[in-house]
Amino acid sequence: MITLIIEYHVNAASEHSFIEYMDALTQYSQKDEGCLFYQYYQQPHNPSIFLLLEEWSSQEFLNLHAEKEHFKRLVPELVKISQSNKRRFEN
Repeated sequence: MITLIIEYHVNAASEHSFIEYMDALTQYSQKDEGCLFYQYYQQPHNPSIFLLLEEWSSQEFLNLHAEKEHFKRLVPELVKISQSNKRRFEN
């Protein structure tokens, strides 16, 4: 199993767009084969910080996820409006 924890920092002017993109990405990604968990959270005391938690059953499914149309369309938009820090765990 592969777990990704990605922390995003978004400026206040981009929060609404970020949430729209992340809502769409989450909805599609949760249906991707091999996805065990995919959910994001907004920090209540600092709404410019978001945390995305992903769990994938294997590297193969994570790779397939990165090839999906929704990933290729939405992730570049998220990258444009945020800074991120990704951590990866495996077991």
